[in-house]
Amino acid sequence: MRMQKMKKMNVLAQGVSLAIIAAAFGSAPALANTAGGATIHNAASLTYSGGGAPIVAAVNVAVQTIASAPSIVKNTADITVISYGTADYQFVVTSTSNGSDAFALSLSSVDTDTAGTPGISFLLGGSPVASVTLGASVTSAASGAGVVFIPAGSQTNLNITDVVSIGGDLYTITAVTAGTAASTDLVSGVTTAEVPTELVLSPIGGAPAITLGSVPAGTQLGEQVTLTQRVVASAPSSPTLTATHTVSFTGTSTATDFAGSVVVYDSAVAGTNTITYVITNTTTLNKFVRNASRPAGNVAGAGAVTCNAVTFYSSGVSTKSGDTLEYCLRATVASGEPTLTGAVVTDDVPPYTVYVANSTSLNGASIADESGVSPVASVNGGLDVNSPSGAAGEIVGGESAVVVLQATVQ
Repeated sequence: MRMQKMKKMNVLAQGVSLAIIAAAFGSAPALANTAGGATIHNAASLTYSGGGAPIVAAVNVAVQTIASAPSIVKNTADITVISYGTADYQFVVTSTSNGSDAFALSLSSVDTDTAGTPGISFLLGGSPVASVTLGASVTSAASGAGVVFIPAGSQTNLNITDVVSIGGDLYTITAVTAGTAASTDLVSGVTTAEVPTELVLSPIGGAPAITLGSVPAGTQLGEQVTLTQRVVASAPSSPTLTATHTVSFTGTSTATDFAGSVVVYDSAVAGTNTITYVITNTTTLNKFVRNASRPAGNVAGAGAVTCNAVTFYSSGVSTKSGDTLEYCLRATVASGEPTLTGAVVTDDVPPYTVYVANSTSLNGASIADESGVSPVASVNGGLDVNSPSGAAGEIVGGESAVVVLQATVQ
């Protein structure tokens, strides 16, 4: 009798074990790479002879993000600036992970032939940042028309207007519908299946539209951002030298890899250091004059130059009351040097003279007065100038911005 009871209990135990095993492994197979933030939900039930409703137990397991170094592409060639100039470098950063992760950024520079160290920082959307957070996930089902499906909870830091990369193609997230993780009612024993999160994606550029089944389950998608590395240069230690600021950086993950270690992106190893070359500013501003109303006043003129096809002089010009003097201001950037930006010329007519209305020109083109005063006057904040091929405020290397104005001697 004792042996029969034990055998019956053993059979029951085996039956219970089989029921639990079936509940544990009867669901869909796990992905080779499951999204960080997903929830693995498992429910088991116990049934027995002569009993009532099944006894149900459930457990949830949170899937962690596995750290992975992001893809970083340097999109700007090395830059040459004048002393104390600013160089901006663009880096396209894309997550390669299975979930959201934050990377702490650290910058350093090696400086050669410089008078000091540079100011270095990273900007995101124009604001300085010390870290960058990238959303990522792995699809849990084949795509629909314009939509991909990811595990509920894995949408952290995947927001509307974010850009994501899928196999190198770029998409903008236009809508996010958060899903719900699977759950089990322990009283009724009913398990509610997971409702995946939906991301509606709009293709960028030549990326193909998302169609039914075009993105299979198990596909990684990662957020992409553009970081700006800003280098505010020092100056060469000598005017004859070209100084360099070689900037390297690291990005250290918050998540850990399979071995439990953080992942570090190193620009020196990846070949994405920047080198900013710094040269001495040899921009010049010269002022010349001529007697525009009485040629005899130019007879003793010296240092003749041509402005707008007219001869001016650096010295020796004479005048009498009532004469009209014409001035030429020439701002020049040496050939081979980088474009000067933000160029403004300011000049007030000298004592004993009165400005001739509407006599100001830039590169031969007339410039209107402002409130009856020359546009280059200090009360107007000076005049934004440019060389012939430069945009407003730009003087291109090898070119000059030429301002001409007149004043009458009292």
